Amino acid sequence: MEYTERRTYGRAPRPNLSQWHTLMMTLVLSVTSLLLACQYSVGYPLATGDGAMPLWRFVRSLMTDKVVAYLAGFLILTVSALMLQRLNLYMNIIRHNTKLPFLMFFIFGSMNLNFLPYSPASVAMLFFLPALFELFRSEEYLESKRAFNATAMMAIGSLIWVYALWFIPICWYGMYRFKLMRIRNLIATVFGFLTVYWLTFGWCVWRHDFTALSVPYHRLTAVDISFPQDFTHDFRWMSVACIYMLLLIVVFYIRYHGYVNSLRTRQTLSFFLVMATYAFILFFFINRQQSTGFLYFFYMPAAFIFACFFSGRHGVMAFLLYYTALAFMFMFALVQIWLL
Repeated sequence: MEYTERRTYGRAPRPNLSQWHTLMMTLVLSVTSLLLACQYSVGYPLATGDGAMPLWRFVRSLMTDKVVAYLAGFLILTVSALMLQRLNLYMNIIRHNTKLPFLMFFIFGSMNLNFLPYSPASVAMLFFLPALFELFRSEEYLESKRAFNATAMMAIGSLIWVYALWFIPICWYGMYRFKLMRIRNLIATVFGFLTVYWLTFGWCVWRHDFTALSVPYHRLTAVDISFPQDFTHDFRWMSVACIYMLLLIVVFYIRYHGYVNSLRTRQTLSFFLVMATYAFILFFFINRQQSTGFLYFFYMPAAFIFACFFSGRHGVMAFLLYYTALAFMFMFALVQIWLL
């Protein structure tokens, strides 16, 4: 009796954008952009201005060397990108292993020279992302102490970049969107913000210097609502508008092409789209001198949504789209350096 050998062939794993060669290519171009910016001293020395927050002035005074400032900026960007990657696990939006949230935010943060070496908004982001951890790591129940901790961290970030306070309503919207809004939680968020500023008031009384309170007040009340007159001639304004329009197309595609079945995922995408729209509006209409900070907060949800889109795509077209976007951002960085 003869036996014939049967060979079974498993399906080869489909290539995806979380593989190491994509990671290395992205990091190489991003680090190249950072090195070129350091070579031409883009953004250095760090600006303070007459209305800078006192805590930002202190942080700024610690960076007296250009190389140290750029290393600090690289560290801040890396930590923020890693926290965004970690946030994906908390909010459970991309359900398979992917490095794309880290990659997308790293691209945006390293190739827009307005953020380099680092800015008050990028430091405030280090407090904003943990605040989102506290609020949305649970799908069913939010403890009041976590709601308190979230706005307390955002208030600490606002001592460096005061406009972080504008994003507390986004947290309230997220609590409502994820059905975590309770009267106790809402009161806890208010007390979290007030506690930080009450301690700041005590510090001001002890030092007999109320600058830490007067500067935030004047910055928040000095609202400059004016649409840019040079919109069609400014590459930065046009690029932001194009990214937002592309973001709307991506969200529409994700929502109506059937591969997002989880209610939680749809809620998260909706939340991040609202946050991106909110930051986009503030970028154009609130205090144009501080628009760079709003742009940084706009790129955070945009990076998450783009990561969700690319994580569900395989094959040649996905690679072409990703590498085309990567090349565009790198050229955008080179153009900014050339126009200096």
